[in-house]
Amino acid sequence: MRTAAELTNVDGLVLPGGESTAMLRLMASEGLVDRIRDRVSGGMPVLATCAGIILVATQVEPPQPSIECLDVGVRRNAFGRQVYSDVVDVDLAPELGPPPTVRGIFIRAPRITRVGPGVEVLATPRRRARAGSPGSDSRRDLPPGAHRRRSRPPVVRHGTGECP
Repeated sequence: MRTAAELTNVDGLVLPGGESTAMLRLMASEGLVDRIRDRVSGGMPVLATCAGIILVATQVEPPQPSIECLDVGVRRNAFGRQVYSDVVDVDLAPELGPPPTVRGIFIRAPRITRVGPGVEVLATPRRRARAGSPGSDSRRDLPPGAHRRRSRPPVVRHGTGECP
């Protein structure tokens, strides 16, 4: 989906990893930020991962524009350089069904630092991925995981996972 006309023909949207500021520049020419926000407000599901979580977050550090459709705060590149990548067990909410745990891979990802009252946490790492990495404040940061707006279909998957 690259144009506003194409957006009207989709039932859901995947906002992948990449560079969020570059994605915003590409969206600007079609006015897609406001149009995506309107579609999500109308119930369109969104799967956002890595840069996608930055695009949907209501609060981004360092500050940058976003679609602002998921009430979370994120810090860009919070895990530092790729040398700080990590693999950790992630516990899934029982409502997701089996398996109860997956392996999460965290590579130069944004960190979710705040979860609003209308957001449900669906997955939680058993330990913080590289809590001592540059830019990490383990006393303040919430762990990354999967989140969704309560009573709305959008889901955010943060990091990558592999099922056993």
